[in-house]
Amino acid sequence: MFVTRLKSNLFKNPHLRKTAAVLWCSALAAFLTIPLSTVHADESSEEMTLDWVIRQTLESNLGIRINRISPEIAQTRIDAADARFDLELFGSGSLRQSEQQRTFSQTEGTSSDQRSMQAGVRRQLSSTGGTVTAQTNYSRRDSDAGVNVQNLAQTADLYLSYRQPLLRNFGSEVSRAQVNRAHAASESAWASFEDQMLSMLAEAEINYWRLATARHNLEFRETSLQLAERLLDEVQERQRLGLATRVEVLQAEAAKAQRQEEIIEAEAALENAYDVIYQMLNRLDEGTAHFPSVSPLPEESPQMPDFDQVWRSALERNPSLRAQEATIRQFEHDRTSARNRTRPQLDLVLAGAYLGQDDSTARGAYESAFDRDGNQWSVGLEFNMPWGFRAERADLRQTEKQIEREEMRQMELRQILLRDTRRAYRNFNARTEAVRAARLTLDLREAAYEQELGKYENGLATFREVLEAQNELDQAQVRYIETRFNRIQAEIELERVAASLPERHSIIIE
Repeated sequence: MFVTRLKSNLFKNPHLRKTAAVLWCSALAAFLTIPLSTVHADESSEEMTLDWVIRQTLESNLGIRINRISPEIAQTRIDAADARFDLELFGSGSLRQSEQQRTFSQTEGTSSDQRSMQAGVRRQLSSTGGTVTAQTNYSRRDSDAGVNVQNLAQTADLYLSYRQPLLRNFGSEVSRAQVNRAHAASESAWASFEDQMLSMLAEAEINYWRLATARHNLEFRETSLQLAERLLDEVQERQRLGLATRVEVLQAEAAKAQRQEEIIEAEAALENAYDVIYQMLNRLDEGTAHFPSVSPLPEESPQMPDFDQVWRSALERNPSLRAQEATIRQFEHDRTSARNRTRPQLDLVLAGAYLGQDDSTARGAYESAFDRDGNQWSVGLEFNMPWGFRAERADLRQTEKQIEREEMRQMELRQILLRDTRRAYRNFNARTEAVRAARLTLDLREAAYEQELGKYENGLATFREVLEAQNELDQAQVRYIETRFNRIQAEIELERVAASLPERHSIIIE
């Protein structure tokens, strides 16, 4: 490595040679394996790990908290749709009184008191669509008309009925259509939420490694500035000894100014990267000034996965496809309901009751009913049909067209998913190869820099050529860092398309 061999005769001062070598070795070690230290002296030495950022994002990010409400709303709609099969209580009562001073009879006047009450329970059965009703009816009539043999009369009954649709509203498929639709809507909402979670996970990890890249870049720029200062000192000393020209000193000063400008840009980029992380964590405010260290960029390249395995995972687990499948099921349940409305209504009604009456107390009337002193039963059919079913058939055609549209949209989504998977796979492969190429280029620039140093010492190259070689080496170093970040980003994108990001971070989305 060129950084371990900076013992050229360019540096006559042994202290400068040792200092420059240490600086370059420290910089390269920081880029490759050593966790980065803090940027400023007053920063905390606490490290911000990727695992902590991911979990804090899932807990605190406002976007996730907002998007999670939609599946919860969809869940409440399931309860609302299923509530139609709950037991229903009902009841009513009335009181009517009248008084007449003159009558057609010989009495002075008459007054009457009539009271009635009914109460019961009913429930719709999800298995057949029928409705069971159990109720009791009570009535009391009292009058002071003298012509009546008995003025007080009380009746009570115990009533049970069952209404079974035979055409419209028949069967569990129809009766539970709205419940099943609500379940499909809930699945679609959860799949959409999972898609948003995958995007957020990918964004969080990419932002983390972008922050690590920015810190790498700043560390490198600071070390490069220190070396530029040492080179300027050396060139000024050589000028004093008559071994360097004023132009070479100006070139060294310009190189130092360039490094200072690069540090300013790198510091701004680093602070912007921290702002993105803190905003994602819902912790960004006017007083945010804490810049903990982060993990270094991974050096090793992961093994290239098999495309068929990636595509199979994407096809089975992609949230957008699952959401679209759930959307189609919603419209299929709508079609079931629409087709049901095109049928005539024909209901079979069965009813039976035990009757009781008493001329003194309500209790006596109910005891008579329980003793089955009287009974009644009935069987009937009720028929109803709108002429032509124009509106109902139009709704059915509309629903069928909606299903056709969503099925074509599903095919389109599958094509888009295949395209995105292939593109992400190729991009990951290309980025992996780019890292290897950047590593080779870096080695080449290191060797070229050493060569220019030797040529300059022997009078075969100018100091400007040495600075150009150093600039090319710096660019190769920066490019190497960028290619490593791009490879990580491509890997994250491939796992996002394959919907395997939760496993990457040991997270269960629920």
